[in-house]
Amino acid sequence: MAPLPPFHGTPHDLPLGFLFTPVDEDLLAVYLRRKPTGELLLCAAGKFFHDANICAADPATLTGDRLPAPATKRDGRSWFFFTHARTKTSRGGQEFLAVGDSEGTWLTKRTGARVVLDGKGRRVGRSQMFSYRPKNDKRSDWYMVEFAVDDQDEDDEDRSGDGESLLVLCKIYQSPRCACRTDGSVLKLAPVKSATSEYILPVY
Repeated sequence: MAPLPPFHGTPHDLPLGFLFTPVDEDLLAVYLRRKPTGELLLCAAGKFFHDANICAADPATLTGDRLPAPATKRDGRSWFFFTHARTKTSRGGQEFLAVGDSEGTWLTKRTGARVVLDGKGRRVGRSQMFSYRPKNDKRSDWYMVEFAVDDQDEDDEDRSGDGESLLVLCKIYQSPRCACRTDGSVLKLAPVKSATSEYILPVY
């Protein structure tokens, strides 16, 4: 998949009051469906989508040098990644995605994905929630939602109809309650205000 053009500016190059909080149906129908066709994403939105293997590193490392989507304090910060679905390991009532060199795992319940409908009640895809657990088995404040369209074989949710690994869109976010990285270092948040809104961006 072709990488998106890099963003060379800083978060403060964005216009005051700019927010990017797409709903699930738009992530599927507008952004994920456009990626395989090579269509360019909207200029401003394209800055917040990254190409990466979400299992290559723990979420704090993965998101550390990538621009988050600006959002309200209530919504918290989110990072969006195009990646290819990886085969999940099942044990008991959970499914696992191993991260890095046994650094941790993304966990999800085996209850299946949630169906996503558009405004007219038509199915546009599915989403599945994950939580991150570090190697030390302590809880973390990192979560992920994996979005996939419905063009693949129903018998293999991780592969497309031609047998290729399925392209998915992952939204990774940290609970708004937490203002620290998983390594214990504090991440300062700088409020950026406009006449109509307020959102938070990291200070690098």
